[in-house]
Amino acid sequence: MSIDNANTADNANTADNAASTIKIDFLNQSGTGFGGSLELAAGTTVGEVFKTQLPASADPGNFLIRVNREHVTAATVLKTGDKLLISPNKVQGAE
Repeated sequence: MSIDNANTADNANTADNAASTIKIDFLNQSGTGFGGSLELAAGTTVGEVFKTQLPASADPGNFLIRVNREHVTAATVLKTGDKLLISPNKVQGAE
C-alpha cells in the first residue's frame, strides 16, 4: 500500500469513528446535580442515557426531561450538540 492510500484509509477510519459517536451536554439536576459532556454511540436515545446516568430506582415519570429546551420522550434519538436536561418534578423535602 502506498503512503497516499494509507493516509486515505486512516482518514476514512477517523471519519467512520466520528460518525459512530456523538457528543452532548448533559445537565442532571437530581440529588447534588452535575453537568458535563457525554460521548455516546450514534443512535443513543434519551431513555438509554437516563438508565445509565441515574440510579436504577429512578422513575422517568418523576422527572422533567428536555433536549434543547423541548420536552421529549425516552425514544428521542440524541444528536451531536444536543443539550439534555434531567430535572426532578419534585425536590425531595419540598412540599
